[in-house]
Amino acid sequence: MLPFFIAEMSSTVTGLVLAGGLSTRMGQCKGLMPLSGQTMIESVLHRLSQQVDSILISANSNLDRYQSFGYRVVSDKKQGFYGPLSGMLSAFQTTRSDYLLVVPCDAPLLPLDLLARLQVGLLEVSASVAIAYDGTRGQPLFSLIKKQLGLSISEWLGSGERSVMKWVCQQNYTSVDFSDQPNAFLNINTPADLSFVKTHLQKVSTDYFLRNINPAINVSREEKKKP
Repeated sequence: MLPFFIAEMSSTVTGLVLAGGLSTRMGQCKGLMPLSGQTMIESVLHRLSQQVDSILISANSNLDRYQSFGYRVVSDKKQGFYGPLSGMLSAFQTTRSDYLLVVPCDAPLLPLDLLARLQVGLLEVSASVAIAYDGTRGQPLFSLIKKQLGLSISEWLGSGERSVMKWVCQQNYTSVDFSDQPNAFLNINTPADLSFVKTHLQKVSTDYFLRNINPAINVSREEKKKP
C-alpha cells in the first residue's frame, strides 16, 4: 500500500477558471480581453493546463467564445449573481476529480507551481482547503479544495452568504506562502491594471531574452562597464 502522502499526491485534480463575473470595473468580459497576442484566459489556460488533469471554465456569458478554447464550460445553476462560490459549486457538481484547483481568468501570471505547493501545504496539515498567500494577504481565488466541500458551499450559498474568504475561514484550511512571487497574483480589474501587466510582461520577456536567448548582449554590456 502506498503511504498516505504519496497516495494523496496521485489524486486527480480539475482546474477551474472563474470567468463568470460581471466585470463591472473593466466594462467588458475580462477573460476575452487581448493580452500579448492572445486573450487573457488563454494565458491562464496555458499555465494551468501544465498542472492539472482536466479543466473547466466557469462562465455565464459569451459561452460560444469560451467553448472555442476546447474545454468544457459550466454556468451557474443558481439564478442571479452569487459570485465565485456559485461557479465552484457548479464545477463540483460536474467533476469527478478529487480536488478542484481554482484560479481567476484575470491572472495571466499565475504560478506554474501553484498546484504543487498548495497540495503539499494542504497535505502537511491534513487540511481540506489550501489558499495562496502573496506576502500581504490571502488569495482565496487561488485555492485547492477537496471535492467533499461541495455540499458545504451549497449550504453556505443557501444561507444567503456570498463571501469566499468567509467560507474558507469556516473550513479546515491552510495558507501557503507564495511571497517569493507576489506578481503572480496580479488581478486585472481595470484598464490601468491591464496596462501595468502588459508593461510587466514586456519587461519579463526582455529580461529573459537578455539572460537566456542572447547572452552575448550581457557580455557586451559587462565589457563596456570595465575601465
